[in-house]
Amino acid sequence: MTKNHKDLTQGSVAGHLLSLSGPMFLGLFAIFFFGVTDAYFLGKLGSDALAAMGFVIPVMAVFMSLSRGMSEGAISLVSRKLGALDMEDAKIITTSILVLSFLIVLLFVLLGVFLDEFILTFLGANGVIHTYANEYLTVWFAGMVFLVIPMVGNGFIRAAGDTRWPAMLMVFSAIANIILDPIFIFGWGWIPAFGVKGAAIASILARSFTLFAALYLVQYRYQMVSFSGWSWPKVVKIWRDFIGVSIPAGLNFMIIPMTIAMITRLMAQFTSNHVAGFGLAHQIETLSLLVFYAVAVGMSSFVGQNFGAKQWSRLKSAFSVVTKVNLICSVVLVVFFFYFATPIARLFQTQDTIVHIASSYLLVVSVSFGFEGIYLFCVNSLNVTGHALWATFLVFFRMLLLYMPIAYYLAPKIGPSAVFYAAILSNVLSGIVGRLLLNHKIIKPNYR
Repeated sequence: MTKNHKDLTQGSVAGHLLSLSGPMFLGLFAIFFFGVTDAYFLGKLGSDALAAMGFVIPVMAVFMSLSRGMSEGAISLVSRKLGALDMEDAKIITTSILVLSFLIVLLFVLLGVFLDEFILTFLGANGVIHTYANEYLTVWFAGMVFLVIPMVGNGFIRAAGDTRWPAMLMVFSAIANIILDPIFIFGWGWIPAFGVKGAAIASILARSFTLFAALYLVQYRYQMVSFSGWSWPKVVKIWRDFIGVSIPAGLNFMIIPMTIAMITRLMAQFTSNHVAGFGLAHQIETLSLLVFYAVAVGMSSFVGQNFGAKQWSRLKSAFSVVTKVNLICSVVLVVFFFYFATPIARLFQTQDTIVHIASSYLLVVSVSFGFEGIYLFCVNSLNVTGHALWATFLVFFRMLLLYMPIAYYLAPKIGPSAVFYAAILSNVLSGIVGRLLLNHKIIKPNYR
């Protein structure tokens, strides 16, 4: 493991920023189109198929958020041990987390088998839409191991300072999904048309390759799995520490889509065009923010290793570099949307009112994207350094104390533009508060 893992406690901070974030941008870009591919092909089956996915997505979001939280827990615990050059403990932690992850997958599967009917009925699915959604979730839960374990495995690999392999696995699974979706949805040769269920089959198969690849890399490239030195008291402590990061991180991922759903409901009080315009703007915004997500996710291993090595000056330098990079990228996006917000919106929608709402949102709110990028980096840094509850506070502060209340308070007074100003204020204030938290929780108590 000492031979292959990348020591991020040495070398150029800016160089590590580029080498870690670049591959993650490509990987996240590929995953973004994973959902787009499903929506495109299922749309050809008719409105009932798309409506079924409307009920499936919230259920998936809960379990995928918890899985992403587990990935954050993995990179948090392992990267800190690698930074401290405690290789034996890093192996024990990796193995313990992997065993617990398989047990959690089993729990997820059982919950899915026994609760999916109840959940869909509770959400209001009925008739053929209920049938379609149930068919999709039955397959999806059965293949949960192919979804969760690769995410945890990628966390281990990223902890070792390698973002290229995780990115390649993301790209590969996205390409595989593009190929397999039409085959299993519409049928091909001896493969029958499975319809909506086929999208789930394609998704599971596309990700199944990443399971074996991730486990191979963890064991044979980085030699992270070892049962030597195991003791139940130590394993239980590792599990407790892992859950202590994973659950708050998973909740963080869940809060965001829940808040967006409430903002969408607010826009519905005006017209359906405002809902469509906001939805379109949010999709374009998500794509625009990929560079910020890539920096936040890519630099997690850098922050974790240097925190474990007590390299406070390098962490302080990294925080400053990332802040500057995010603000520069924000300026670039403001200029870009000044010229291209309307043409981009028109690529997805031809109705003038919807295009105007979407382009106005992008043009106005983009001034705060840099601060949103800082906020994203701060959340990931707090998680990876073991300050998971402070990361949860920061997400709660932005989404539930600022964004949603401000939007709902201003909407009756100034109309739909309330969402624009609420987004700007929440982005700017959460970015500033997040940056202060990094200084006071990570740098100030430890800097000598």
